[in-house]
Formats: sequence, structure tokens, C-alpha cells
Amino acid sequence: MKNISSITSTNPFPGLRPFGLNESHYFFGRKGQSSAVLELLLQNRFVAVTGASGSGKSSLIYCGVIPALFGGYSKEISSNWKIITTRPGNSPIKNLSRALLDVDESLQDQPGINQKIIHALLNRSSRGLIDQLKQSAHLQKYNHLLIIDQFEELFRYNESRAPETLKEETEAFIKLIVNTIQATEVPVYIIITIRSDFIGECSAYTEFTKYINDSNFLIPKMKRQDYKEAIVGPIAVSGASIEPQLVEKVLNSLTDNSDQLPVMQHALMRTWDVWKDKNTLDKPISVTDFDSAGTLERAISLHANEAYETLSADQKKTCKRVFQTLAVKGAGNRGIRQPAQVNYLAAVCNKSEQDIIDVVNVFRTKERSFLTPGQDVPLNSNSVIDLSHESLMRVWDKLRAWVDEEVASVQMYMRLVEASDLYQKGKGGLWKPPDLHLALNWRKTQQPTLAWAGKHHPAFERVKVFIDASERQFLKEESHKVRLQRRALKRSRAFALVLGVFAITFMSMMFYAYNQKAEADKARKIAEELRQKAEGQKDLEMEKRLQFENLAIMTADSLEKQKKASIEKSKLYENEIQEAKEDVNEVIKEKEEIYERTLIVEQEKEQAEQTAKQAQQMATAAEQDKQQAYQKRLLSIAQSLAVKSQQVTDDNLSALLSFQAYIFNQRYNGVDHNPDVYNSLYDAKSGLMGHDYNGLEGHRGAVRAIEFVPDSEEFYSIGTDGRILQWDLRSSNKAQLLHKNNFINRSLAISPDGKYLACGNDQSTIQLFNLQNPGAAPKILSAHNGWVWALSFSRDGSQLISTGADMRLILWNINDLSHQVVAEHDSRIRSLTFARSGNEFYTADDNGNLLQWDVNGNNSSLLQNNHSIYSISLNSSGRYIAIGDKEGNLKIVNTQTKTVVNQVQAHNARIFDVQFSPQNTFMATSSLDGTIKIWRTSNLQARPIHITRHESWVLSVAFSQNENYLVSSSNKGDLIYVWPTKIDLLANNMCSILNRNLSNSEWNTYIGNDIPYEATCEQLANN
Repeated sequence: MKNISSITSTNPFPGLRPFGLNESHYFFGRKGQSSAVLELLLQNRFVAVTGASGSGKSSLIYCGVIPALFGGYSKEISSNWKIITTRPGNSPIKNLSRALLDVDESLQDQPGINQKIIHALLNRSSRGLIDQLKQSAHLQKYNHLLIIDQFEELFRYNESRAPETLKEETEAFIKLIVNTIQATEVPVYIIITIRSDFIGECSAYTEFTKYINDSNFLIPKMKRQDYKEAIVGPIAVSGASIEPQLVEKVLNSLTDNSDQLPVMQHALMRTWDVWKDKNTLDKPISVTDFDSAGTLERAISLHANEAYETLSADQKKTCKRVFQTLAVKGAGNRGIRQPAQVNYLAAVCNKSEQDIIDVVNVFRTKERSFLTPGQDVPLNSNSVIDLSHESLMRVWDKLRAWVDEEVASVQMYMRLVEASDLYQKGKGGLWKPPDLHLALNWRKTQQPTLAWAGKHHPAFERVKVFIDASERQFLKEESHKVRLQRRALKRSRAFALVLGVFAITFMSMMFYAYNQKAEADKARKIAEELRQKAEGQKDLEMEKRLQFENLAIMTADSLEKQKKASIEKSKLYENEIQEAKEDVNEVIKEKEEIYERTLIVEQEKEQAEQTAKQAQQMATAAEQDKQQAYQKRLLSIAQSLAVKSQQVTDDNLSALLSFQAYIFNQRYNGVDHNPDVYNSLYDAKSGLMGHDYNGLEGHRGAVRAIEFVPDSEEFYSIGTDGRILQWDLRSSNKAQLLHKNNFINRSLAISPDGKYLACGNDQSTIQLFNLQNPGAAPKILSAHNGWVWALSFSRDGSQLISTGADMRLILWNINDLSHQVVAEHDSRIRSLTFARSGNEFYTADDNGNLLQWDVNGNNSSLLQNNHSIYSISLNSSGRYIAIGDKEGNLKIVNTQTKTVVNQVQAHNARIFDVQFSPQNTFMATSSLDGTIKIWRTSNLQARPIHITRHESWVLSVAFSQNENYLVSSSNKGDLIYVWPTKIDLLANNMCSILNRNLSNSEWNTYIGNDIPYEATCEQLANN
């Protein structure tokens, strides 16, 4: 019976990910290859391990080479090694700086600052890696092995890196490697792993290509026996066993595909889980377990589907679009990985970045590892997400179907791009069914976004207009057909009505003729009666008889004629009715024809006008797109010039590039608070005018506080040298000495009316100066026991609140210098300020409390912060108060609702001072990290101006009353610096310190030969 307790709980197969350093005991199937790699490495100090995707390059390094080094492989070289592991990703030099920070224990006290220092060192020089290792006392006793895994990411991740720095960053990274190999003063050895299909990308770098040719290990394809060891070895180490039939089945299932090793590892990983879940550990892993896991053909697909089914319905849609973005079809119908950043995936999916991260996390757990980076790496907006292996595209059934659907979607989009282009040029028409129905269905089902479309063709807006126009035209034509049918029905009804009228008229005429005939018959009867009466009266005179007969005959003839006339008239009426009917029909027909022709003409005119209008709109839109594209390009060039200006060594060229960057940024509506343009202009001025051109000299040692006189450009400063100096930005750079103490000045406040200056010191006193009589001796306020840390005048200047090392809050009456202890606090108060009301003030302490007090000592909490609050500032309205804490967080608190309305990670270390500008346009923060940041209060999320000139802690900042300047002081150095808050002020006199313009060749190099040349400074155009 097998000892079940000896079976390890850890799955010995890693799946799609490579083996880790702590899994070397599970690594089998590569006998002798570790030694071959080590021989090349120790001989050349460099080796490139190449091979197909999934061939096991990373695992060979981590589980074969490194254990051999630590085991003392070479007697000539110490086995005391530091392993530095990195991957290029989308920021190769930054990732390398993180890796160097991780291995240097002496830099762990301030990781954020130290990483920035390392990054700057690597960027500044191609010997940056050597310099960093040389200056680290902790690392000098080690040999260093730098492993650059997945080196092909340097080329694969091009789309997720900034295009303006892509080529330069790649060249800089490779130069770092080459110079490190060539250097001999530090024992550094370098291994890169790179897919063989990316070797050609390295040929552009001559020296690097030579090293690859001289020291290249092409990892051999595994043989059947190697695969067998990779199956049986890990299971044996884990204390379990496997059926021989299963081993043979796995080996027989292997094909010639290059990805068989990770596919096999994943299938065996799933088989192990099935076997353990059955709780039959006393039995060997069987063929049944392997079949339940899905075998080589289905294991990955089943596992991926299992992860997919854990998602909600909305997450499944997001998942589909994410994988469609990461996997595309290339030449020969071959699947290609296409890495993408989280923010780009969010734009493609029209989801938040957190939605993307939630979906991605499901597929990057240690037991799944379908996506990279692994679960141990936190994700952010700029994290690059990638498929862990190409095999996923080949074996996951859903992904194959998604990719095919994506291909069809792209084809439809490209058809629409072509059709909309022809329509815009007047060479094609709008779409009609069935093409229109296909396009509408594509829009509904695919829901394409601008980010998705931009990857394939930038005409997305034009396509949207084309589809909308086609749909409107189709609906309009359908509506027109309905209107024509209704009009035809109305015409039929009108015709029937006319016929009815004619029929009634005809019947009336017939009835009239019939009445006339009846009258004639009646007259004939009367004549007959008269004749008979005449014959019966034979005695009457013959003349009378004859007279009557003649009368009767005449009457009869007259009636007969009337009858005939009636008949003729009736026939005439019938003919007239028939002719009238025919005339009416002809008129109706002509009217219908005229109406239809008029309708057609109106439709054609309307359509022509609509087409002309759309063409004009599209032409205008195209022109606007062209202008916007040109504008964006020039803004991109401006950004690039700002960065490049800080990299060139020629001071004049640096200044020209920075000023041209400013010109483009202003002309094409760039960000008026652009930090890169600001810093490039400042660096350029420093190069031409001296590094301290904006420095004010007067103190000796740390300058602890600065305060402006309200409604003026004068300010005062205090320092550890005991001096209180007066400065005026309008007159000169020379200071006037107000007073000199023999002790350290600690705090400073000026009354809002500008009459009084209060200075707290380390002698437990406050000196009160009358600025209207600056020669008079100060009045001394004594009540504290210890250093006076902070001061603030009330808004009417009649009161002063102070606090110190004794943690007491003391309220002073300026008129009679009386005082009262408002409260004794239980924690050190770092900062305080009066509210707009003279009866209230705010304090911030080491416990993270932001409190609101009244002058009687009653308090209420505005905020309980997680870290000590070092500085607070109230805006001019009194509605908002800003705090800066120990961890570098900047928060804005609404004093009425007592809620945090905005916050940002401003610095990597404690914030010493935070200030609103007088009109609340800006905020400034200064920090222990030696930097200042100037923020736009309207958008704290935008990048601030970042000033790094100070050599040590920046203790104090203050804005001038017109907000044009910020003054700062530090813990080290004697200078106070004056900084323009607006880029325009910094650029004002640039042409006066330049002596030339850019040459044509410089313009073509840094800006582009297709951008028309212009003189950066017109007054220097002839120079």
C-alpha cells in the first residue's frame, strides 16, 4: 500500500506558465542543456537562449541554469550570486529599474524615490546599469546574473508603447545590455530568452547581433524520451504514480506542433487535479483521469470554458471582446498574440478599467494562467495584458469561434470604409438592402467602438455617418412608397364619385324626356276627343268644324315635333355626358401625370440637395478631421520636442527645441499647464542663464517658512540662521533684513491687513513685529513651553492662534497682548489656520485628525485621516480645506459637508506644505521627496507641473498675490526659488537669450521635413 501522507499537495505541473525557481525539483527532460548554456554564459558573459514559443526556454533558465550556478558550477567563479530578473514589457528600462530595486535591500526604505533615481540613472547613460551596481555597497560583494526573459516583448509590445519614444527606448535598452557585457569592472552576466521568430528583429543592432551570433543556444526539440521524463519525473518527485498505459497514451497523442510541451503540461496539471479530487491517492493516475480532464485535445478548452462560465452575462460579453482584441489572425490563417494595455481594452469594450481587471483576473490565477501577467502582479491602467501562449488560440473552441467572428467583423468594417470613401468622393451611392441589413446587423451585434475601429482604419466616424445616411434614405423611400399607395387609393375614390354624379345627371335627363313624351300622348288624346265631338255635332257650322280639325291637326303636329325634339335633345344630352366623362377622365389623367412628374422632380431635387448637403458636411468633416489630425500631430511633435530638448547637450539647441515645443503647444490649443513643456523651458533657461538664475540669495542654511504680504508682491522669509528677510518681486533680487535672531526661527504668519508679522521660534516665544514701523523692536509673546510650530492670524487681524511642542492651543489678543489657553491637545499639531469667521479655526495633528474649533475650546471632527497630517490650507471662500499627509496624499475636504470631495497621490513622501493660490486657480504642494507640484484646482487628476530643482526637502511654498509666481524654500541650500506658475511667463523672454534659429537639417531631424520650416524667433530669422 502506498504511503498517502508522502504525496505532496502541490500540483507538479505548471500548465501554460513556465516553471518557477522554487519548482526546479519538478523540472525534467532537458539533460545536459543547462551545462551547455552555462558554458556559453561564463565564457562570453552573455548567452541568448532561443527557440520556438512553448519550447521551455524560461523553465530551462530558472530550473536548470540558476540552480547549477548556486551549486558552484564553476570553481573559478564564486557561487555568491544576485539574480536580477526582468521582462521588457511596454516599458523595458522602467521594468529594469524595478528589478534592480527589488534585489538591493539597502534601497527598500524609500522604494518610490529610489526607483525613480535608478530609472533616471539608466535613462541618462548607456552605462547606467554598471554605474548603479558599482555605487550600491550592498551589491558589490555579489556576482550578478541579469535574466531578461521574453526578450521579444521589446518588439512585440510596440503598439502599447509611446510611438514618439519607441525607437529611442529600444535602442537605449539594447545599448545598456551591450555596454554592460563590455564592462569588466563589475561581474555582470546576462541571459536573454527570445523566440526564434523574433531573432530577425535584432539584426538592426550590429553589436548586439554579434553577441547573439557568438553566444547563442538554440534549445533542441524534445524527443519522446525527454517527454516521458517530463511526465514521469514530476509525479515521482511528488510521491504519486502513473499508469504506464497513460504515459504511452500521452506520448502517442503528441504531434509535431511546437506548442506541445505547454499543452501537455496543462493537460497533466488538470489530470492531477481530477485524480486528487477523486480522493483515490492510493491508486496511480489513470487513463480515466486523463480522459476526464479532456486529454491533450480538450483539456485547455474545458478549463477555459470552466473559467468563462463563472462570469456574469455582462462579463461574458466583455470577456469575448477582450480575447478578440488579444488574439488575431495573421498570414496563413495563423493565430497571433496582440498584447494590449488595460486602458485600451476598456476603450475597446466600452467598460471601466476595473471591469476589465475583474474579467482578466479570472483568467490569470496560478492554476489557470491563460493570461499574463500572473496573479502576483497588481494591475493598473497601463498594465499590458497578453495571452500566455499561442496554443490557447489553437485549442480553445470558444476563442477560435470568437477570432473567426472578429475576422468577419473586420471584413464588414473594411467594406464599409471602402463604400463610405466612394460615396464621399461621389463615385458610389448609399447602401440598400440586403447590404444595408447586413451593416445594421453588424452595428447592432458588434457594437464597435472608436478604439476598436482605430486599430483597423481611422475612418470610423465616416462609416457611422454612411450607415446612418443609408438607413435614413431607406426609411425615407419606404415612407414614400406608403404615401404613393395612399394617394392612388384617394384618386380611385374620387373617380368613382365623379362617375356617380354623371350617372345621376344622365338619369335626370332620361326622366325629363319620359315626361315630355307623356305630355304629347295626353295632347293627342284631347285632339281625338275634339275630333269625335266635332263629328257628332254635324249641325255645327262646317267652318267651325274645319277650324277645330285644323286646330287639332296643328296641335298634334306640334306635339309630335316636341316629342321628336325631346328625343333628339335627350340623345344630345347623352352625347354631351359621354364627352364630358371623357374630358373629365382626360383631365384627371393629365393631372395625375403632372402631379407624379412634379413629385418625382421634387424628390430628385430634395435628394440632390440632401446629397449635396451630406457631401458638404462630409467634406467639412473631412477637412475638420484633417485639421484635427494635423493639430494632434503637431501637439505630439510639441510633446516630443519638450522631451528631446532635455536630452540634447547643446544648450542653444535645447532652448530652441523647448521654445518651439511651447510655440506648437500654444498655437494648436495644447494643454496650457503642460508639465513637459514647462520643464523643458525651465531646463533650457537654466542651461543658458545658469542653474540658479531664478534663485534669491540671502539666507544661510534651511529656509523654514515663506509668507506674502496680502495684496502685494512683497514677502518675508525666516530660517535657521535667525534672519527675517523682506523681499519684493517687483524691484530686485536683494533682500532687506527686518530682524536677526541668535536662535532658530520656526514659524511665520502675516496678518490679513498687512500690519503685523508674527515669528515663532525655538525659544518658546513669539515675536510680533509692526510692519508699519519696521525699525521698532518686536513685542514678545510668552506662554508656550517649547518650540512654536504654527501660527495663524484671524481674518480681521485682531487675534493670533499658536501651537507648539507643548501641544497647547493659545489664542492671543493683538491689541492688548493678552492670551488664553484654548485647549491642551493629546497629539502634536502640525498645522493650523483661522476660518473666515474670527471665532473658528482648524488644526491638523499627528493622529490624522482634521478638527474645527471655536475660541472656547470646543471642537468637532472634519476628517479622520489614515496618516499624520503635516499641512493644511483654506481656500479664499473658506468652503474647502486642503490637507497633505505623511504618505504624500493630497485631499480636499468640504468644510460644510465634512466630506472628502477630491484626493490624489501627490508625492511619494510626506507633504510639508500645501497652499491655495489667492484666487484658487492653483494649488501647490511641497514634499520630503525634494519636489514641488503645481496643480490646477479645476482638475486635480491632470498631470501637475513637477519641479525637481531643490536638492533636499522642500519646506515651504507661497503664491504671489497675482498668482503669477510661486516661491519655494528647502531644508538644504541658501536659495529661495521663484517659479512662474504659467508657461507663458516662463517663455516670455526666450528669444532674448537665444542667438540663432534651428537649421533646416535640425528642423528635419527633430520636427520633420514635411512640416513647413519657420523661424522659432522671427527677430533672429536673418542670423
